[in-house]
Amino acid sequence: MGLARTLALKAHRPLGRLALPFLRPAAAAPPPWDTGADPDALLAVAFSARDPGARRRAAARIEALWDGEPERRKVIWWLLRERMTAPFGPHGTDHHLSEWTKVADGSAGVSRVSGTGVRRSDSRAGDRIHLSETAERFLFGPDPDCPRVPRIRLVTGLGLGTAAEAELLLDLAFRADDPALRDRCAAVVAETDEPHVLDALENVFSQAFDFWVNCRTFRGELILGQRPELWSDDGTPTPLLSLLLSNPHAPRPPGPESDDGTSYSAVLAALHGRFDLLADFPPGWLIHQMLTVTEERPGTPAAAACRRALRALDEGPAREVLCEAAMEDADNDAVAAVADAGYLPADPDLVPLFLMLTRQWERLAAADPDGHRLRDYIARGDGDPGFDGLVRMLEQDAHPHPATAHDPIPYDAREHALAALRAIGPGDAGNRLCAMAVDGVDVAVRVVAESGLVPVPNDPRDLALFLYRTGQWDRYDAADPDGRHLRGHVAGLSPYDDERTRLRDAAKRGGRPMPCSPPSEPARPDPYWPRGTGVAGTGGFIGGFTTH
Repeated sequence: MGLARTLALKAHRPLGRLALPFLRPAAAAPPPWDTGADPDALLAVAFSARDPGARRRAAARIEALWDGEPERRKVIWWLLRERMTAPFGPHGTDHHLSEWTKVADGSAGVSRVSGTGVRRSDSRAGDRIHLSETAERFLFGPDPDCPRVPRIRLVTGLGLGTAAEAELLLDLAFRADDPALRDRCAAVVAETDEPHVLDALENVFSQAFDFWVNCRTFRGELILGQRPELWSDDGTPTPLLSLLLSNPHAPRPPGPESDDGTSYSAVLAALHGRFDLLADFPPGWLIHQMLTVTEERPGTPAAAACRRALRALDEGPAREVLCEAAMEDADNDAVAAVADAGYLPADPDLVPLFLMLTRQWERLAAADPDGHRLRDYIARGDGDPGFDGLVRMLEQDAHPHPATAHDPIPYDAREHALAALRAIGPGDAGNRLCAMAVDGVDVAVRVVAESGLVPVPNDPRDLALFLYRTGQWDRYDAADPDGRHLRGHVAGLSPYDDERTRLRDAAKRGGRPMPCSPPSEPARPDPYWPRGTGVAGTGGFIGGFTTH
């Protein structure tokens, strides 16, 4: 075997081609996939032999093995891929690796990673990948048995590996040293429906998009030999993004791993206009991702695509999550999306509160002209998160801040909202409203004072404290005429408790005597200075001041 290999590789014709029939495995017991020819040796001759005739004949035998014996394809593919990813270069010599065959048939347990993901800039950044004419002719040769398009051996081989290994095709589309080969590979990327290639497209897009959307500082990272930039300054796609968007089959409907926090396949679907796929993504992650893009990178093509996607949601969980997001924050892009698209929550009882919190006044007036639907929903006391938002909304309207000011709430809508809050009775919702009043929220103080609401359950001391903190002085004097309950509460406070400040503020607002002294400053520890030798148990520190 050694002599035959040497002659086939290095001898000039006719010795090189005469040595080909003797390229058989050296082991006494050939591996299961071998039936008379060593693919490793044949590939070595096809790539590196000096005799052109030997190269052609070896390549023809490899093609015959591939086409005639499907069980050998995986072995041939792995061996060929090793040679494509090994640093041969256009003039490299045959670097035979004795473990190729073991790795190819799975017996070596070697992890397969393409290495085309994010990498630091180094001497490899400008490298070009050389693919010999023999290898190119073989890979782009027809394969009628290929289950995917285009039906060529390259696509068949990519289907035998993993998504990480399929990034080799994307790498060749950017870094092949032959421009014509780069174009051929890019055409395959744009046409194929091979699942591993589609996975690779989504993975590489997610890597690059993560850099872009999070405005990460570029420190020499490369993706497929390119800077991780997706749009130029004028908003046009970079070559990297153009390649990633070229395939109409990507992305596909998400699989069970679609809640992966590092995947931006939903954004890729939005950029393709594939809004029909959005319902298949986990709704919470989908809405979070879309709102992150619109808020972190406004005015960009990605933000525009995500805004369109948010307005094209089908009825279902994703739309419900978006409605909840709009109710929780009146300043985010979710509010504009639900208003533009005309979305409403699936629960009809929630509609008036939803329209109120998203400031859709005309629709609110039409849906609940007298405010009874809003009042009935709030009075149910279901602990809905929108209840807190309603109180905050009324408070901000009463005390607008220049940075977050909105148009004033119409008079009727404001009065209906206040009436709904006054309808809250004892229970969880009532206790939350009372807690807001104790914290000094003016709207909550006004409502509990007008409705007579108090927290439950309560004892005389808790009731006295609540009435005192909310400034309901007549009711406080009736509940604690001699101040005994308030004094008992103050006696249990730490000297450093901030509750002392809040009680003094309430007394000041009501013109009452101060019920307690102000909080004390926390005790400061005794200072110390480093002294000693650091040994003999002192650690180098001895307490107390040292005068120098």
